[in-house]
Formats: sequence, C-alpha cells, structure tokens
Amino acid sequence: MVIRSVANILLSNSLRTVSYNFKQAVEALSGLQSNAEYIRNHVKTNADDNSVKSITIKYLERSGLTLNDLDELSVIHVTGTKGKGTTCALCECILRRSGYRTGFFTSPHLIEVYERIRIDGEPLQRETFAKYFWKVFDELEHKKEHEYDMPHFFSFMTILAFHVFLNEKVDVTILEVGIGGEVDCTNIIRNTCVAGITSLGIDHTNLLGNSLKTIAWHKAGIFKKGCKAFTVPQDKRSMAVLNRRSLEKGCQLNIVKPLEEKISKVINTNMPLEIFRLNAGLAISLANAWVTFNGFPALQNYVVEKAIEKFNWQGRYEIVSINNSRFFMDGAHTSESLEICKDWYLKNTKFSSNIKVLVFNATGDRNVRQFLKILHKCHFQQVYLTPNVAVSKQMDDVKEPIQRCQVFKRAWEELERKTGFKADSISTCVDVSGAFRKILDNNVKKCDVLVTGSIHLVGAALNVINIRKTNDSS
Repeated sequence: MVIRSVANILLSNSLRTVSYNFKQAVEALSGLQSNAEYIRNHVKTNADDNSVKSITIKYLERSGLTLNDLDELSVIHVTGTKGKGTTCALCECILRRSGYRTGFFTSPHLIEVYERIRIDGEPLQRETFAKYFWKVFDELEHKKEHEYDMPHFFSFMTILAFHVFLNEKVDVTILEVGIGGEVDCTNIIRNTCVAGITSLGIDHTNLLGNSLKTIAWHKAGIFKKGCKAFTVPQDKRSMAVLNRRSLEKGCQLNIVKPLEEKISKVINTNMPLEIFRLNAGLAISLANAWVTFNGFPALQNYVVEKAIEKFNWQGRYEIVSINNSRFFMDGAHTSESLEICKDWYLKNTKFSSNIKVLVFNATGDRNVRQFLKILHKCHFQQVYLTPNVAVSKQMDDVKEPIQRCQVFKRAWEELERKTGFKADSISTCVDVSGAFRKILDNNVKKCDVLVTGSIHLVGAALNVINIRKTNDSS
C-alpha cells in the first residue's frame, strides 16, 4: 500500500481547501477508466458479474461510506432501455414541487459532468461539485494499493452521488441505472422503496445479451424485497420474465397505463404525445408509490399537472433555432427509438421547404446499418457523419471515431445504391462544430437539421450551439 505521512496528507488537504478547482477535477476524472474501456475489458475478460458490485462496494467503503450509510437514503430506482431519464426527471419534478428535497443521479451528461448529480432539480454548481469530488477522490487516492487501484468513471460518479445526497440530507433519491440493473453500480443500494422499468429494447447486447428476455432479466435486478415495483406495458416474453423475477425478489409488480388524456392536455413539450404519456404515467405512479410507502400525504393533482406543464428534459425531442434554421435533437440510440425520432422529425417538417440535413453518429455495438436504413427514409439532402466531439483539439483524439464515421458513410452510400435516392452530399467531419459550420455557413437556404444516434452527439451539438450563441451576442 502507498503510505503517505500524516503531515503530507494534512498539507495536501489544506491546500485543496484553498481552491476546489473544477478544471483539475475534470482532468482527474478523465484519468479514470472510461465507461467504453470498462465495457470492452469486462467483455474481453468475461468478468464475474457479481464482481462489479463487490468492487463498487470496496471503493464505497474506502471513500468513507458503508452500505448501512446508504440505507439512510430513501430510493426510487429506475431502469429500462428507452425513456428512463425522462421518467426519472419528471418523477423528481413532481416530488420537488410537492415540497420534498430531491437528489437525482442521471447519466450521461450532455455538456458538463456535474449535470449528473442534481439537488432540488438543479445540477451541482462547479464549486460544489469540485468540493465533493476532491473529498472522495483524495480519500480513494490515498488508499490505493497499486497504481491502477481506482474505480472506473461511472462507479466513481455513483459513489460521489451517494456522498452528495447523504451530506445534502435529501428526502428522496431518484437513481437512474447506468446499464442493465442486476450488476449495475447503482444496484449496491439495499433500501429501495420504489422500482420502475421503462420500455425495453435491444441495447448493450455485449453486456446484457441479445434477446429481450435476457435484457428483462437484467433490468429486473433492481427489484428488492418489499419494494413497490412498476413497469410500462412490455411484450409478453419480457413481461413473463419481469413477473417471475418480481416473485423471486419478493415484491409485487404493477403494470402502469399511459397518462390519461385529460391530464395530457396540459403537456407543453416537443416529445411525441404517446411517448410522453407512457413515461409520465410511470413517473406519476413512482412518485405516488413513494409517498404512500413512506406514509406521507397523497400528491395533489394540481401539483402533478403543474409539474407536467413545466417539464423540460434537455436533449430529448428538443428543437432549437439558429440563424433561421431549425435543429431537431434527440438522443435516440435503438432501432425502436429511431423509428419514433424519424416520425417526429417528418411530422414537424412535413410542410417545410427547408433543406433536410442529418447529423449522425453511433457508438458501441449498435446496429448502425439498421439505424441508417430507418433514417434514410427521411430523404435527407445533406448528411454529416461526425464524432461525438464539440470541438476537436487533437486529431489523434478523434482518429478512431472518424474511421467509424467513414464506415457509416460507406453504409449510407450502399443504401443509396439500393434505394435509388441519393443525398446531394455526404461528408465526414472531425467534430460537430465543423459540421454545423458547413450547414450554417455554406447553405443559402434555411435547413431542418436532425441530430441523432447518440445522446453524447446531442450533448456536443448543444455545446456548439451555446458557443455560437455566445459568440453571436458578444
């Protein structure tokens, strides 16, 4: 074990308290094993699934917390393939507007890493994030037994969130699963009051399997004995797995219907109505179940309706105007969600004479050919394939992602040969900034731009939009 003198540790900590440097925190985070690297290594080594949680517990305890400490949190745990972020965000909004102090852990972030941890609906301030970050990071760094003895990125962020929520004394913790459920880092918690499962689909097959049955098995891993469990309607095979798992775990599973149409009238969102109703129905059920579980007064209908009316979740079915062009952004990353995204875009551009433009990327082991086949039906006139990077600083950083984009370009050209419909141009770009520059500066006519395929791509796009707006106003 690396041993440091007490004097050095005290000096280091005293210097750290002088300036909780956010930039250095982000740099230190980037030095941890990334989620993509972790997934590749997990698959390559065929790691024991139980080891994921046991390793997370090891680092949790090194950071100064125990599972008994986590038992103090009152948790709503949510997983699923599609809509879990939206469901969590709306559930949080309802409970916050009902007077409860909320802690919300979500992933991934769109622009800044501190967006993942929220208190009362607001992301941590940079200074606050840095303060908590260095407290946990230094503790883990001091107790390393070898050079690489640190948690990977998502595991660290999960542990950090637990520290924040306990210190901030939240009434309720809304916890969004990273991947799967059964062996996810968030699933070390034991005091789950309410568990929810959103719509299931094929995703992360290298970790969860390539069938809905195996994926459903993993998702249902968040069920705990005695908790109130809910799911939206699923296909019969998935539903059978979820029911069987709920019996194994000792909880009753309830199927939630979509939000009633009479309440849907107050919806103020670009999201397709049927999707919002599905997620909102689950969110309301989770919030109601939590107050009931804890013996609190029932939620007021007017509060729920106000939460729905004011709800906004960035990067999901979002429309932003720049220089008279419209950018339609959604982080769809499964075949099912891309079908919905495609229909949403076509509906909103049906009577538009603007140039149709696609900005696309996809990551991981996803079926990109199927994704492109779905999107090709939009008959885009311009296609830009770009890494999930707002502004690239070094070509080496985007070399591999650009190679993937070139593969996507060949797949798109193959679709053109098969269907007979050709775009006017297909380009690979080194970053999103370069793609947007070509779209906004090179086109005389207005454009309707669809940005999709990855939530990370949408985050990079929002970052570029913020930069352009700042530059335009200065």
